[in-house]
Amino acid sequence: MKPKVLKLEYENPKTHVKSTGRIEIKNQTSNSADLYFYGDICSSTWDLWQWEDMCPQDVADFLNGLAGIQNINIYINSGGGDSFGGLAIFNILARNPAKMNVNVDALAASAAGIIAMVGCLPGNVLNMPPGTQLMIHNCWTIAMGNANDFEKLVISMRKCDESYIEVFTKCALEGVTAEQFREMQNAEKWLSGAEAALLFKNVQVQGEQIAASLDNEFVGRYKNIPKSLIKEKTGPDDDPGNGPDDAALQAEKIKVSKAKLALACEL
Repeated sequence: MKPKVLKLEYENPKTHVKSTGRIEIKNQTSNSADLYFYGDICSSTWDLWQWEDMCPQDVADFLNGLAGIQNINIYINSGGGDSFGGLAIFNILARNPAKMNVNVDALAASAAGIIAMVGCLPGNVLNMPPGTQLMIHNCWTIAMGNANDFEKLVISMRKCDESYIEVFTKCALEGVTAEQFREMQNAEKWLSGAEAALLFKNVQVQGEQIAASLDNEFVGRYKNIPKSLIKEKTGPDDDPGNGPDDAALQAEKIKVSKAKLALACEL
């Protein structure tokens, strides 16, 4: 069956400016379809930077375009993104009656990690072949303001962390506690498939060994990235110290990456 293309049009409720996009439903059969999370997780279509980025509305439109589908195969290789966007996508997928076969192809970090939890719900499965990683951490943001603003922001971020803990605990094996996930968030915990199988329901670790790696821009986002995931330099273009302007360029890339992942916290 040929891929099904959904043509989308959105209107900004404030400016009334319209934008268009599309979602391609690949490998759809009479009872299954594939859904890919291979970019950043965003809060809305206005935050998308690349075609592979996804937001809750994209997922809702994807599901609304399916009829009679009994199995949805979800593939994840994402460093995360907007915290609330990831939580919304988790709940959208969790409400769908189809069986969700979630596959971590390399990395499911932060907001992408909460989406992966769909595979741990009853009737679903989370596949993490050897070499794949699931990362749990505290949410973070970039903000400005006075002391009162920051005190309010801390409260909001703590609540966001607790929202993720609620989902992790719901998907956990019996005996795994919320306090354990709280400690993992504080430590920025990176889990292999075998480690995830000791914490969460329905985790399968069969599969061929794969080589997962992170580009340099991700190195600036997180502090405890396993050395095995950091992309090796293979040439002069990969060397951040190759020219006089490279340090500033790398700093700017990190700044942009952090801005893309900033939480949508309203003070």
